[in-house]
Amino acid sequence: MTEFMTTTGAAQYYTDQGYELKTWHVRRAYETGLMPEPEMRMGAYRIIKVTDLPQLEKALIELQYLPADVHIAR
Repeated sequence: MTEFMTTTGAAQYYTDQGYELKTWHVRRAYETGLMPEPEMRMGAYRIIKVTDLPQLEKALIELQYLPADVHIAR
């Protein structure tokens, strides 16, 4: 896994592990303020640090886009 990913990459990461997640689900975690805006952007794309994934998972659980008992292999 690389150090960074886009919102699309993050959605794909969870989808690859069996969770139905769309790019807009990840975007919504930022738009609602549950996640702080990332330090970097590439044009319109948020660049997410892999180290921020646990915090992103918590936000996605709170938004009910991931189940509370999510199990992610890192």
